[in-house]
Amino acid sequence: MEKKFLILIILALVVGLIVGMVGGYYWGNTKGTKNLRDVISLVFPEPPKQIFAVSGLVTEAVGARLVIETADFNDYLPHTDGTPSKKLSREVFLSGNTKLTVLYPASIDSKGNMKQEALDMNAIKSGMMVTVKSTSNIRDAKTIEASELEAIQY
Repeated sequence: MEKKFLILIILALVVGLIVGMVGGYYWGNTKGTKNLRDVISLVFPEPPKQIFAVSGLVTEAVGARLVIETADFNDYLPHTDGTPSKKLSREVFLSGNTKLTVLYPASIDSKGNMKQEALDMNAIKSGMMVTVKSTSNIRDAKTIEASELEAIQY
């Protein structure tokens, strides 16, 4: 009788240990994943839903139409395999109302402002870094009607 009682106690402890390990694994896994997502969202917040300016490299410039290579706002988290984030090609259309400016970051005045000059549309060439601003949301837009364009001249 005493032997059966001892076996029952050992069996109950083993079953309790297994149930506790499995339950702890699943409970800890869900809590840990939620906490990890919270930390990631603090360190790498999602880009805003409305974006009115984007920077990129001019890959093609023909008249009032530019193609710029920009970051994909939906691919904002770092890649664990070390690959670079995705790039998007966006078409930019300039009009007569588009304010065109060239900035010279190497030339700074006594107040700390960069030298700025008006830019001719024909001076925009492939390989230039530009910031395009628009009055409409351009977060997921493939084509952009530019209200302002700033080129960086190094």
